[in-house]
Amino acid sequence: MTAPSRGSAVDARAGLRYKSGRLTAAAAPAQSHEQWLEAVPICNRAVRVQRCGQAVVLWVPFRPRWWLAGPLRWLLPLRKEKGVALDLVGSRVWDDCDGQRQVQEVAAAFAQRHQLGAREATLRVLLFLRQLSERKLLVLALPRAAAPLAGAQPLAAEPAP
Repeated sequence: MTAPSRGSAVDARAGLRYKSGRLTAAAAPAQSHEQWLEAVPICNRAVRVQRCGQAVVLWVPFRPRWWLAGPLRWLLPLRKEKGVALDLVGSRVWDDCDGQRQVQEVAAAFAQRHQLGAREATLRVLLFLRQLSERKLLVLALPRAAAPLAGAQPLAAEPAP
């Protein structure tokens, strides 16, 4: 069995592409503003949360660079995780991200807590959650589409006994 060639149809169907000689995932399709509001922020389980008074420090493990492996690793005491400090406002938004609430519910609580308009609070919360997701501290899980899959057959009703 031979491996598929670079840029094959298998790669395209799987959503993979080659960039500078490396196989990467293709960019996700753009989502609408309403879909992002229905997303559920889910905290990364690998993140260690340390509370320091009212502030929160989030420690996320990271993989060291390839050139730090081997003998250089024995000589240099390097850390295995990176810390991100959140202030009081950020820590409250982090606490609201419990894996159950949608972004719009987190934004509504933020607006009520800080006496802001709904639009301003939504934009600030979305920007903050995007920054946290870029640092791999949380994931915004989009809801599944309500439309049925193409070619899917509807389930037959179970006959009454």
